Amino acid sequence: IALQRLKVVQGAFGPYPEVVDSMGMIVIVSTESDAVVGSIALNKGNPASMDTCGGKLYVSCTGSWGDATDGGVERIDLSTNHNEGVVISEPAFGGNISKLEIIEPTKAFVCVGIYDAEFNFSTALMEFNLTTGDYKETVSGIENAFGGLVYDGDYLYVGDVSPTAPGVVVIDPEDNSIVAGPISTGSLPPSALAVLAIQE
Repeated sequence: IALQRLKVVQGAFGPYPEVVDSMGMIVIVSTESDAVVGSIALNKGNPASMDTCGGKLYVSCTGSWGDATDGGVERIDLSTNHNEGVVISEPAFGGNISKLEIIEPTKAFVCVGIYDAEFNFSTALMEFNLTTGDYKETVSGIENAFGGLVYDGDYLYVGDVSPTAPGVVVIDPEDNSIVAGPISTGSLPPSALAVLAIQE
């Protein structure tokens, strides 16, 4: 379980949760006893998403939304519960990272929130290499990827919450091309996605 451990601070318009000298934490819970059996300290604050690959747990940490340099993706060895450190930091993406989805050791995706010079906010879907920690490219055709990411073994599904064309966009991770969508989710945009079963 990822704990954000945010603290409430007083801002100009009232109290709000913020990262104040508080790093995130992973708590290990036994599914047999329903008891906490361990914890792992994170190097970054405000963990937002987790995924596994090759016996490792990867945690995306946003840090402060007002700072696009204090977050990153951390790697934890699940055989020892040792935090191996930050794989890639936010400056590589130019924004605040949030949702994370892993395709394979050399290909993963994160949703990145970006403020421009006029403080307009937008989000982008970006690919990076888990093994080298290098940013690769921004996926085109996604206006606002904040509605969730999920991979079914063949395709990456992205919840696009853009005001103009919200819905679920289907991406082929082989070349990051859009193969379907946006698939309408009704009167409201998507906020999270999950694959329950793969139909043959």
